[in-house]
Amino acid sequence: MSEKLSNLNINFMGQRKTAATLSAIFLLASLVALLVNGLNLGLDFTGGTQVRLDFQRSVNLDTVRGVMAEQGFSDSVVVYYGSESEVLIRFQGSMEEIAVVAINADLEELAPGARVQSTASQAGAYQSEIVISDIEDANAVAEALFPRAIYGAVEVGGRREEGTLFRLQGNIADPVTDSLIAALAEATDRQVQLQDLSYVGSQVGDEMAENAVIGLLTALALVMMYVALRFQYKFAVGAVAALIHDVLIVVGVFAIFQMDVDLTVFAAVLAVIGYSLNDTIVVSDRIRENFRKI
Repeated sequence: MSEKLSNLNINFMGQRKTAATLSAIFLLASLVALLVNGLNLGLDFTGGTQVRLDFQRSVNLDTVRGVMAEQGFSDSVVVYYGSESEVLIRFQGSMEEIAVVAINADLEELAPGARVQSTASQAGAYQSEIVISDIEDANAVAEALFPRAIYGAVEVGGRREEGTLFRLQGNIADPVTDSLIAALAEATDRQVQLQDLSYVGSQVGDEMAENAVIGLLTALALVMMYVALRFQYKFAVGAVAALIHDVLIVVGVFAIFQMDVDLTVFAAVLAVIGYSLNDTIVVSDRIRENFRKI
């Protein structure tokens, strides 16, 4: 057996046309998927809400995911954070946006045609401002939609061009957050404590996406410079072409199956570049040795 292995000779170069054909098919499929489907960017790039909860004791993530789906957060990402009792939940949109949807639904019955026009955070005595259009009895709307037991003091401001202004002592997203925590506590039979709630805007996400692309291009440029100095310029072109080939196929898989692309995936792509470069350097070194012999 060992003798057979020692004399093993596989004609890899004889399969070069088959390999090139398969490579071309994979590249074409990846490019088509990227152009047609695009990438399904995750919260790291699109922005969204991140909630960190402490369940006191270990909790099943599937149970948490089920509650999130029932509460309307079907696209949420649920993972452990440090331990099995702390959970990190991420989803697109903000609590305020979800609260506005709920308020508009209540307005359908209370004042048909009325809609929330804008919301804002306010420092000082009032945490939130909300402007609602097409309402006649502002005080009745304030009593029905913003009870003091939930929102604290409520001030009805003067009418504006876009509608009536309401100032709330509490945050308009508090009922949504409280409802979510209560549902999780009931489903998991745990005491749930909110550790952190933060929102990443789309502007920050766009900046992260831009930085990721710049980082990827910088890595390719540095690889090309290193190979050109270490070997020859034509080897550098071949190395970068191989890296682009590998990266396009990996990214194409995410485009075909529409899997979320976040910073973890970007780190994996950089790892692919590292392993691909390692193989390329080994092959280039052997080619240089053969140049000296032949």
